[in-house]
Amino acid sequence: MNALVQRFSVITGFALLAFLLILNAVVTRQHIAVAVDNQSWVVHTAHVRHRLTEIELLVTDAETGQHGYLFTGDPSYLDPYNYAIVDLNSRTDDLAQLIADNPLRYAAEAQLRQQAKWPRSSLKTMGRAFIPICSIASSTPSSPQSKMWARGWGSG
Repeated sequence: MNALVQRFSVITGFALLAFLLILNAVVTRQHIAVAVDNQSWVVHTAHVRHRLTEIELLVTDAETGQHGYLFTGDPSYLDPYNYAIVDLNSRTDDLAQLIADNPLRYAAEAQLRQQAKWPRSSLKTMGRAFIPICSIASSTPSSPQSKMWARGWGSG
């Protein structure tokens, strides 16, 4: 009888160890799956942040080209502006695809897309004001344009 109890104890111990080993494997597998999922979200977030940085740089390029053109009147300064505007549309489309799975971020992307339109519309608006400023700035001190400038744009 003593041998039977001893044999039962050994078998029960091995069964318990086997059960704990299997339980440990299941828990470890679950933790690895969570870690892999978290890692994919970290990579996804890095892609979104990278795309946002690209959009920010494109808007900065558009502003720089716009300012250069408005200050000098030289159309060659519009090259960075034109390249940025073309790329801006594709980058915002890429961003929209990246964040389509998150409704809150997707709503924010719509707002970003609206704000990213300003370089295109502001150049048209500023371009109208640029023509008189350029002609006044390039005129001689005795020209009618400079006299209008001195009197406050001809209002006096």
